[in-house]
Formats: sequence, C-alpha cells, structure tokens
Amino acid sequence: MSRPKRDISGQKFNALTAVRPAGKDGEHQLWEFNCDCGRVYTARGSSVWSGSTQSCGCFRWRGPRARFLEKTQPEPNSGCLLWLGPTKDNGYGVCSFGFYKNGYAHRFAWEMARGPIPGGLFVLHRCDTRCCVNVDHLFLGTHAENMADMVAKGRGVRGERVKNAKLTRAAVEDIRSRYVAGVTSQVELARQYGVVPTTIGKIIRGERWT
Repeated sequence: MSRPKRDISGQKFNALTAVRPAGKDGEHQLWEFNCDCGRVYTARGSSVWSGSTQSCGCFRWRGPRARFLEKTQPEPNSGCLLWLGPTKDNGYGVCSFGFYKNGYAHRFAWEMARGPIPGGLFVLHRCDTRCCVNVDHLFLGTHAENMADMVAKGRGVRGERVKNAKLTRAAVEDIRSRYVAGVTSQVELARQYGVVPTTIGKIIRGERWT
C-alpha cells in the first residue's frame, strides 16, 4: 500500500483520532479513526480534517439521547429500563426524534448505543419485556432466531398466554388489589404482566376494565 500524501496518524479532529490508513475510496484516502464514544470508524481523511465529518455519527444522538431518557424509568428488580412513551398495540414502544421517525424504541436504543443494525437482523429482548429499552437486555438475531425466540418464550400461542392479549378479569382484580395494598408499584406490575406502565395506570384509575 502506498503511503498517503498527508500523514495524520495520531492527530485528533473533533471526536476522531486518526489511527492508520485504510485504503482508498476512488481517489480519496480512507483512514481508520477512534471516536471518543469508543467506536472504530473509517472515513475519508479529507472530510475529517476539513471538519465536515466530526464524529462516527454519535454527535447526532446527543440531543435525542437526553429526550429519549426522559421517557424511561428503571425497574430495579429486573434491571429493565422501561419505555414510558407511546406504544403500539403489540406492546413495543415507539418514538420519533428528528431523523428517527415513528420507529421502535428498543431499536432506537440499540442504534444509539451500538450503531446501525445490519440488514436482515432484528433487535430481540433477553428479558422478554417488550417496553424494555435497556441495551444490555437486547441482542441481534435473524428472522429465524426471532421466531424461535418467540416460540421459546411462549408467544407463539393464542389466547390469554400471548403477551399482548387483553388481561383477564382475575389479572385486573389482582393488579388493583395489590396496588391499593401498597405491596408493589405500577412499574413492577407492568413487568410481571408484560404490559406497559401506562396500561397498569389506566386499569388502576378505572379507565380500562371498568
């Protein structure tokens, strides 16, 4: 490999520190950079030292990250980070932040923390709490793995065993009685019954199952 015309090894430009040459993009010299966020990133050297590229892409997440976290609540027993914003009928959270329009909240959380999701892969839950956006509870899988995970966790059946099915009368009575007794929280009840905290709140207030 020929030496680049401009050696920027070890130099820092905004959030990017040049590591080594990484080939060519046509006539443009590519460089491998370490970003302050911890990611390794490859970009045209000219776009970095000119200032048109200032990070691996993490800069654009700074504003949305703060607004996203305002709509979450940690669940101390399970370690889940529960999404308190809007949800779809299937129980998954949805969000819109600038460039990210009406997408799943757990996918947004993954991309914000780990980078782009490769084509053909899904973001799956280890904890099986659909409104959880804790990236430590998420992993990537194929469509086949997604279906296998659904079956293994009992979501491939019909009726009340399905997580996004309507709660039974007995479950609603249990939710109300336990909350009134002060032995648990709405967040914990939501986790146990596989619904979002807003659903539990509506049940307690009599807005559902009256």
